[in-house]
Parts: sequence; C-alpha cells; structure tokens
Amino acid sequence: MVLSSRKEMRRQRQQESRQRSHLIKAGRIKQIQVFLDKCNYVWLFKLPIARTSCIKSVRQDLVGSRIVIGSNRLTAIALGKDAASEYKKNLHLISMRLVGNVCLLFTNLPLSSVKKYAEEKQVLLYARPGNIATRDVKIPAGPITRGDPPAESPFIMESSFKKLGLPVQCLGGNLFLEKEHTVCLSGQALSVDQANLLKLLQIRLNTFKLDLVCVWNDNKVTEASDVE
Repeated sequence: MVLSSRKEMRRQRQQESRQRSHLIKAGRIKQIQVFLDKCNYVWLFKLPIARTSCIKSVRQDLVGSRIVIGSNRLTAIALGKDAASEYKKNLHLISMRLVGNVCLLFTNLPLSSVKKYAEEKQVLLYARPGNIATRDVKIPAGPITRGDPPAESPFIMESSFKKLGLPVQCLGGNLFLEKEHTVCLSGQALSVDQANLLKLLQIRLNTFKLDLVCVWNDNKVTEASDVE
C-alpha cells in the first residue's frame, strides 16, 4: 500500500513537472511572436564567443530591441519551421539557419545603425579552458612581462607562475624566466593551466563580436553582406 502511494506521488510530480515545462515553452514561443509583431527587423547573428556580461552590454546599448538566445528548437517553432507553419512569410528561412551559437535580434533600429554597431562592438576577453587558441603565445627567456602591451611583472607573482610549472626566479625584485616557454599554439584547445597562465600574463586571446548573418524585413530575407 505504501509502495503504491509512493509510485502515485512520483507519477504526479512527474506530470506536474511536464506541465510546468510545457507552460514555460509555450510562454517563450508566445513571447517571440510578440516581438515579431512589434519589431520590423529580425537579425540573425553568430556568437563565436558568448559571455553573459557581453550580451547584457548589447541589450543595454540597443535600447528598445530584444535579443533571443538559446533553445534554437523552440525559436524555430515560434518562427515556423516551414512555409506552412511560419508565423510570417519567409520566417522559415531564418529558422533553417538556427544552428549552433546563434542569436536573434528583434529591433526597429535602421539597418545601417545595426550593421555599424555590430562592426564596432568588439570586446577582448580572457580565454577559458576548452577555448581554441587564436595565436601562438610564447614567453621568451628573461624578465617576465604582463599585458598587451606588456609591463614588468612584480616579484609577488613568483609563486603563481611556479604553480603553473614555469621555471622562474626572483632577481632584484623582478621575475625572470630561465628559458623560453610556449604557453599555447594556434588552433590548440586550451587546458586549465594554459588558460590560467594567459590570464596571469594579462593576455586576452578571445574577442566577443556579433557576426551578422542575415536580416528579415517586409517578408524578405537579406544577407548581411548585402545590407548597406
């Protein structure tokens, strides 16, 4: 009897969880369609590097616009996956390209303004473990420097560098590397130690930027490269 009651309670909780999930998804779809009714332009852009702080900054810059990120499947449902189900004509052409790290920008800002903003919006970021190195980084033998452009590193950083496996010694209040050290090579996935060392050296390898792909307006989709 007790076992049966527990099973029933578990089944009830699972059912309630599914109902909540359904309501959340339905709410997201409806919200996107409200954006479609209020905004004349829908931009699709790629985010090679996505950081919450950077997305927040874009939202603050583009007042009155809306950014939808995450759950490409739900977003595609809201727009319409094909000509028969699309919310407005030719939106399914946007849905077809919702693959990978992409976002939608719903806005009434002029096309030229958005394109100019995207071209100028770039933020240098520290790489994280697992990110791909965009260039070779090597530390030459001699005084250890930090930053781009570099400045001499204080001797208090000695223990931090040694923990990361660098053969360093403190001479005259400055750190010296005994021999050249390769931090990372271009195209290489960064390890935890490599990412930490790059941050310690104040070297930012990643760049947050908005790679515009295309825009929907007046029931037509235009490639970003064709927007003047």
